[in-house]
Amino acid sequence: DYSDDMLLAMAGDDALRVQARAALNSVTASRKKAIKKLCDTLVQGNLVMPLVILIAQQLEPVLYQEDSSNLKLMGHKYDTCASVLTQFLEFLSLQLPVQEFASQHLIPLIEMTERFHIDPVLAFHIVRPVMAAVKHQRFFSESETFAASLKEPKWALNAELSSQWGFDSAPIQEMAAHVINEQGT
Repeated sequence: DYSDDMLLAMAGDDALRVQARAALNSVTASRKKAIKKLCDTLVQGNLVMPLVILIAQQLEPVLYQEDSSNLKLMGHKYDTCASVLTQFLEFLSLQLPVQEFASQHLIPLIEMTERFHIDPVLAFHIVRPVMAAVKHQRFFSESETFAASLKEPKWALNAELSSQWGFDSAPIQEMAAHVINEQGT
């Protein structure tokens, strides 16, 4: 289904792939139906965070395999896994309202790192859409354009979630302190 130009774009760097995926978002009705069904299945089966966690957990073992003599293959496996995680998180951010993602699917950062052994950088990447929504609500709340965008519930967060995932919130500060202590700086 991809044109030659689309395949070339998907083979490019992250910015080019994001633009290619955005172009793909102008999909036909049948694809929209399939995307909706996939999203509904993930949500109803409570599979959103388990899949995110499993994909994120695969990144580190790729680097520490017993057969690490072939660095090119190891790098390719790592890049592929990172690309899958990025693509899945993009899919979730496009299909799930940030309020739903934060309230029903997201787990605390400390739990991601300590219980599921996800690298703190990846944990912050996972919660990035929610933190971006908090930032936009705080910094652009006076803007008329932003106020109009909040009428679309996809990007709106309630006050409780906004304070929970804000940069100055206790969980975020705790996670930052945890990362600093772990790195010894």
